[in-house]
Amino acid sequence: MNPGFATFLLMNNYFHDVATAMLPACALVLWLFRKYLNNGAESPVLRAYARSLYRGMVRLVWISLVWIMVSGLIRIATFDTFEWVNAAQKGYQAGLFMKYGLAAVMIVVGIIFWLRVASATREKLSS
Repeated sequence: MNPGFATFLLMNNYFHDVATAMLPACALVLWLFRKYLNNGAESPVLRAYARSLYRGMVRLVWISLVWIMVSGLIRIATFDTFEWVNAAQKGYQAGLFMKYGLAAVMIVVGIIFWLRVASATREKLSS
């Protein structure tokens, strides 16, 4: 495989993993911030900051979802010639399966957690 293409795939896979981690991370940050708002810390400045933070998090989640889908297609298309070959040569196929299992759980849990937290935050900010 061309070293330049291999580097591209390596970076694609890395940023795919980062985007996967961003879903639950964004939900957690928003949940912590909403918890802070619920504890009575409601000044007009804080409310404006919260709206700005919420809009930024929504953008980040959408960018992450799009990146997961686009880079995931590249990852799937090159899986057997890049990731699987490397895992088979080094004997860590089980670790690769575990990694993808964990990634799937992070995506599903991250989306569910995000939808719940974003909905509650949206309601809190509109009241």
